[in-house]
Amino acid sequence: MPQNATSSKPPAVKAAVALKRGEGKSKAQIAREMRIDRETVARILAEPEISEAVEASWLRCVAMLPKAERAVERQLETGDGDLGLRFLEKSGVLTGAEPRKVVPSDIHLQQAINLLVHPSTATASSAIQIAPIRESDGGK
Repeated sequence: MPQNATSSKPPAVKAAVALKRGEGKSKAQIAREMRIDRETVARILAEPEISEAVEASWLRCVAMLPKAERAVERQLETGDGDLGLRFLEKSGVLTGAEPRKVVPSDIHLQQAINLLVHPSTATASSAIQIAPIRESDGGK
């Protein structure tokens, strides 16, 4: 594809491609969802005004991360167990659909996770599976 090639798609299609890219979708996902060629998606995203819009959107999202983090922390401090569970799932800490034993042997951690998952039935003996902490990264 020549570097200065542009798409002849209408502005509405280009805006939809930019929006989907801003949502974090891959070029292939966008092409499948919109039923257009991947090369067309690539050409649209390579257009200066589109790439600048996607970049600006990404930068705004990055700038909001500290605010979002504080909001999540406030919700967790109020005891929002559902939010805590979703946060742990999306961050990759929780794995699998079936509750199983906690990898770390810290009973307090196990109880805290159970309290988040099942606030009314959490006990020291109930547990949930979490992803193992790799020793190479010091548990971070």
